[in-house]
Amino acid sequence: MGFFDFLKQKKKTPIPSQEGKKGVPQKSGEEKSQMSIHGEPQKQPKHLEATAKQQEVKARESKTIKATQDQDKEEQAQKTHQSKEDTKTAFQILLRPLVTEKSEKQKKNNVYFFEVGVGANKIMIKEAIRRVYGVHARRVNVMKRMGKHVRFGRFFGKQKDTKRAMVILKQGQSIEF
Repeated sequence: MGFFDFLKQKKKTPIPSQEGKKGVPQKSGEEKSQMSIHGEPQKQPKHLEATAKQQEVKARESKTIKATQDQDKEEQAQKTHQSKEDTKTAFQILLRPLVTEKSEKQKKNNVYFFEVGVGANKIMIKEAIRRVYGVHARRVNVMKRMGKHVRFGRFFGKQKDTKRAMVILKQGQSIEF
């Protein structure tokens, strides 16, 4: 047995205190703090165990709170998006209120006049009134006005067709313009 064989035998059996030297696997910082000098796992004091459990509980609670907040934000965004879409379509149906002498006289009887889109029907107008003004229409009458054929010098043209709605509200409700 030579001198070098003796060294080879020593390298094969690492000593626990030789961590960090060549040929000996190193442990991470967390593993070192949890291990005793003799390589056995250390027990944590009770007050540290309690705080670790509390931290786990807090982490779980924060995750659930974040998840519910994210769900609430998504629901709110969907409601906002839907309400914007509803209002957009309502304003495409109700183009403008008609303010004339006749319509001003009829306000006393809960009758209001609007210019509406040509493709709108009574049901769509009733729903748009509810969305925009927050009142319920008792009855809706519509009038379709065909545009006049006009002439500009030697050029012929036509004014656009319009549709008007006469909205009768339920008793006690009114619309402010």
